[in-house]
Amino acid sequence: MIRRSDMNVTNLILVTVLSHCSDFASKLNLPLNVPLSTNEVKAFRILNTYPSLKATIVLTNNYSFHFSSGHVTVFTGPLSLQVDFGRFDRNQWGRKATVSREKALAFARESVQKLGYSLEDLYMDLDPTVQEPFGYPNYTFTWNVPNSGDSYSRAIEIEVDCANKRIVRLEAPLLILIHEAEPDSPGLKELAEEDRRRQLQRIPGLENTELKKDDERVLAVLPKIKAFIQTLELPIPASDSPGQVSRAQISYATGLPRLSIQLTNGYRFSCDMEKGRVEGFDDGKPFFSGWPVHLRNYVGKWKMNEKQAIVLIQRATKELGYNMDELFKLEPEIEKPNIRGGLIVPRIHFTWERVVNGVLEKGVFAEVDADGGRLAAFSVADY
Repeated sequence: MIRRSDMNVTNLILVTVLSHCSDFASKLNLPLNVPLSTNEVKAFRILNTYPSLKATIVLTNNYSFHFSSGHVTVFTGPLSLQVDFGRFDRNQWGRKATVSREKALAFARESVQKLGYSLEDLYMDLDPTVQEPFGYPNYTFTWNVPNSGDSYSRAIEIEVDCANKRIVRLEAPLLILIHEAEPDSPGLKELAEEDRRRQLQRIPGLENTELKKDDERVLAVLPKIKAFIQTLELPIPASDSPGQVSRAQISYATGLPRLSIQLTNGYRFSCDMEKGRVEGFDDGKPFFSGWPVHLRNYVGKWKMNEKQAIVLIQRATKELGYNMDELFKLEPEIEKPNIRGGLIVPRIHFTWERVVNGVLEKGVFAEVDADGGRLAAFSVADY
């Protein structure tokens, strides 16, 4: 919550965010007078300033914008179905579409490109799911994140008013992960630092701790990473030289300290600091935990089926000295790419878990590249 003493800074942030909204409205040719002025603002709320500025603006004409990670990530106009549905007094029901579905789809893609985004980055080069008009002349196009398995997490959703050929709603959650520079607004850095301190007081392990490559904790784990590479016969040089370390961090994301080591070749290794062992790795570009992923980098052929992939995972688990025979008797949770269109991404993610009283006791998590017949990511939990 922003204090009264910060109201001047808040107003300056409002002006900055409003300029981004004006730019957005201008590029989409929205029926608004741009640049937008503070007199047109009905409500403005700063949700947080750290790790990035998130704010919402509602105009007096009921157009609304949500700003996050340097982007307008949500825009809603008064003719969106989410706003207007059921309000028959507005006389919108029964309006006729003058634009076909194909032209509306092309218009949605063109509009996103006008905003400066790549269709590929938002997966808009794939086929969307489509909500047809029903009484209202609006088409809604949804592109899902292809590495979200069966959860159908949205990358971007666009609603087109086909009576006026206009974007009336845009929601792009994926833009939050495509972080732009924070706005240069007076006082924002100070507010963000204050917000950061408050968050760290509530959650002490919120931030990772960076380590130098010659830190004794890093040097102690490098021989174990070398042995891990040799055991799994990973396709990278096995070395315990600190010169191969690109980045080292301690994180508390799981509640326990984990040392993450990234090598100069991109491979990353996770180490349990209490037990002094390497628990897992990824090749620096896993499909299912990469954000965002460019599909062209993962296209291939299915040269391995699920049973063969499971054998590969079980062999790796045994080679590392883990006894997970009982766990492997359970049916794994299996995820495959969620792609609409002709692209083939031969990746499979497997999860085996045994949870006791809400606490993970044992687990094996692995991503298999079924074209290369190799592990792209692998980790074990054994508590």
